[in-house]
Amino acid sequence: MKEIGNLLREAREQKGISLEEVSEKTKIQERYLGSLEEGDFSPFAGKVYVRGALKNYAEAIGMDPQEVLHLYHEVEKQAQVVGDGKKQPVTAAEEAKPRFISKEKKPFPMVAFVWLLLLGIIAAGSIWYLYQDDADPDRALPYNNEFVGEDEPDPPEDPDRNAIGDPNEDENERPAVEPPAEELILVSRNGGEHAYALQHADEKEIRFEFTARCWVQVIQDGRNVQEKNFNPGETFRLGDGEETRIRLGYPAGARIFVNGMEVESTRDLASPVYVVVTKD
Repeated sequence: MKEIGNLLREAREQKGISLEEVSEKTKIQERYLGSLEEGDFSPFAGKVYVRGALKNYAEAIGMDPQEVLHLYHEVEKQAQVVGDGKKQPVTAAEEAKPRFISKEKKPFPMVAFVWLLLLGIIAAGSIWYLYQDDADPDRALPYNNEFVGEDEPDPPEDPDRNAIGDPNEDENERPAVEPPAEELILVSRNGGEHAYALQHADEKEIRFEFTARCWVQVIQDGRNVQEKNFNPGETFRLGDGEETRIRLGYPAGARIFVNGMEVESTRDLASPVYVVVTKD
């Protein structure tokens, strides 16, 4: 990947642009930009971050971002062909990626089967015993030293006994049950991913407001619906979806509102971050 880094550095130096100026335009830290120029992409968490950084770098120095990305893909293909059949070293970024745990069902334990069988036998015996009690009309009830006379008055009626469900009660007088209010809850905040859950909502609408230049990628229900750079003052809206994954290149330059409730955990961040919003 050094040829890509050399190309970027030579183009920047020919135009007299400093690395600090590129950092100010792209909102990418200088150490990451230096890694790009060295052809070392290991500091980035994944390929999508590398492509976003290359695209922003190229735009900042006046290069065609599509040509740079095309060169990156070609070099990557060549590297895969050369390394085919060899075990590639695992980078720190790949080690940090979540691993899926197999949900293979284990065989039902024999001890649990025996316990279930015993419980079934006990339950069947209890039902048989109760049936025998009901079937014997001559079996007397146990004597409990209580006697209720014929003239004994009935116990006083509880005035609150029929308070609920009274058919004569006016339905307009019953208190109205209000549905629970919508809530946007921060479920987890693990490194570069902030997960939110929208509760008690029938539909979901996400609105973006940009105060600084920010690259955004949106994947909704597994489909890539948006990927571009937004400028200050621009807005963007998203419709309903079960899961929305939002990638922000410069989180401090974007404000996100879900059904009017703001996502606050990314407001002051300068490093790229994922925001995941699901609807319960």
